[in-house]
Amino acid sequence: MPKITIRTISDVKKLNKKLNSVIVALPTLRKFALEKAADEAVLTAIHRDMETNNFSKKIIDKTFVGNTEITNQGKKITVHFISDFVSDTGFDVSNAREEGTRDHDVFAKPGGWLTYIDPNTGKRVFRKHTHPSGIQRLLIIENNINSNKQKFQDSYAKEISTKLEHVLR
Repeated sequence: MPKITIRTISDVKKLNKKLNSVIVALPTLRKFALEKAADEAVLTAIHRDMETNNFSKKIIDKTFVGNTEITNQGKKITVHFISDFVSDTGFDVSNAREEGTRDHDVFAKPGGWLTYIDPNTGKRVFRKHTHPSGIQRLLIIENNINSNKQKFQDSYAKEISTKLEHVLR
């Protein structure tokens, strides 16, 4: 933090004006810093791990920092990380990749067909019903939130400090 030297009444007035600016700007500064820290410290790691685990680009692109909240006089911070990709049939793909699934039946919509590329033959397959094996529970979002808490806190503190220094200049 920069040092502030007060020698005159004019200096006191300038400081008062700067402090009032901080009071007005603080909610916006906090929200911006919170979103930036969440993006840099956690979301980047989530996306990296999704890519490593061969998640589709659709799922990765639909995983983002959602609502952020600062409550209890700034003592509690809540960040919502959202992964929101649902298939055409209504299957919550994002949640299935995070939480895993059991072996299950998938049926085509009435009058429709399921279609996919067979991984063994590379040919397009059409079916009315399929029974895919379950998806492994990966907990990529949960694990990254837990393992990057300190990095997030450090990034948030640094960002707030930088923004306040800028306002107080």
